[in-house]
Amino acid sequence: MVKQRHKILIILFIASSIFGYIYYQNPRKSSVYLPSNYQIYSKFPLDHTTYSSVKPELNNLNYQPVELWNGRLILPTLSQVGKNKFVFFEVENAPQKYLNLVGQTVKLEWVNSQNIKGYFNTVTRDVEFTKATVDSQNAGNLHPERLNRRHQVNPLQSLAGARPNDDVFVKLEEPINVSENGKTYTLKIDREPIQVTGKQYALVTILRQNKLGQDKFLVRHFEP
Repeated sequence: MVKQRHKILIILFIASSIFGYIYYQNPRKSSVYLPSNYQIYSKFPLDHTTYSSVKPELNNLNYQPVELWNGRLILPTLSQVGKNKFVFFEVENAPQKYLNLVGQTVKLEWVNSQNIKGYFNTVTRDVEFTKATVDSQNAGNLHPERLNRRHQVNPLQSLAGARPNDDVFVKLEEPINVSENGKTYTLKIDREPIQVTGKQYALVTILRQNKLGQDKFLVRHFEP
């Protein structure tokens, strides 16, 4: 009787071990999809690209541009980009000489120099999501979905396509080469764009909230 129980226990142990191994090798896919923080915060008007537009009456001595050149990166479609490794750039601030470009969309690309070519070739890669990346997405992590299955993605395209929408705002550091071909303008840079959260800044004292529950405030500007 004891031997029979011992055999049964051994059989149960072996069966449970086999079942556990099979389950570990082939885990059931979870049907629950977790939204990313990006998706959650994108529901708020403050995080929309249209919200960042500063009204003309605010564009005065109290508000200064964050940089001479800054704006929004836009990822071109595969048909638009072709063999040219550029991104689109919606201009929000520009030097006095190029104020006509404010509000316009131009091309942004790297300068054609030997130093840039070396860096460019080193970091340009094909993008192909692995199963681990897809699982990470389903767990609520943000990955550059729009870049998936793209070939030879360079740093500018990687930055422009980092989010599901074209809402990456950057400033450009000098030197910047501006060229014109008909009605098409192209900005050429030799440094990576730096991400920013707005296009103008000011020194103010917050007095009070405009209305309870709103994201608007009454402020007093500093006047030197």
